[in-house]
Amino acid sequence: HFDACACGGTHLATTGEIGLIKINEVTRAKAHGGTRVIFRCGWRALRDYTVKERTLLQAARDLARPYTEVAHGVSALLVKVEEAEKETKELRAALLEQEAKLLAREVDANNPLVRELPGRSMDELRQLAKAVATMSGSTIVLFALEPRFSVTIAAGNKVVFDCRAAAAKIGELLGLRGGGTSNIAQIGSRDPWRGASAIVAARIREVLESVSHA
Repeated sequence: HFDACACGGTHLATTGEIGLIKINEVTRAKAHGGTRVIFRCGWRALRDYTVKERTLLQAARDLARPYTEVAHGVSALLVKVEEAEKETKELRAALLEQEAKLLAREVDANNPLVRELPGRSMDELRQLAKAVATMSGSTIVLFALEPRFSVTIAAGNKVVFDCRAAAAKIGELLGLRGGGTSNIAQIGSRDPWRGASAIVAARIREVLESVSHA
């Protein structure tokens, strides 16, 4: 059984007028269980082949390999990229751990630590705040104004503090939303914060004090 478009609206005197025919893809059609054949013919097939040939040859030049070895070259390159990403991730984790230890030394047992860490992502702030809170047992608030404004609040085991309530209040003051648990919560925006970091830090400290005495 065939479901086909035989001529595509172009009527030919002979099949030779079609010229070049190139089957581009053959896939199983889930809808009816048949086979779907995608092809090009004539000048369309030639243009398609020309574009792909140019792309292949450019890739071969970039990889400094014959075009017949492009697939192998790409696979080898992907392996190297994966290894580099893994190594970068491990180094970043080690750096974050060292930074967390340094921040933990700054913690005053009687006061929450509030610090701006410029240029940090929300994920990095979360990792650092959680680590410092675990090491110190205190309440830790880390924030970054850019590339995206974000605040992370984490509470250690030496304090009784509701991070989720604090995040909600900070969000109200700054016109943002956040969420989390009583132990760790975050507030974020898709955009950088255009105001002064000192003002943000002051607002955060006001909220921390009010939540602590609630």
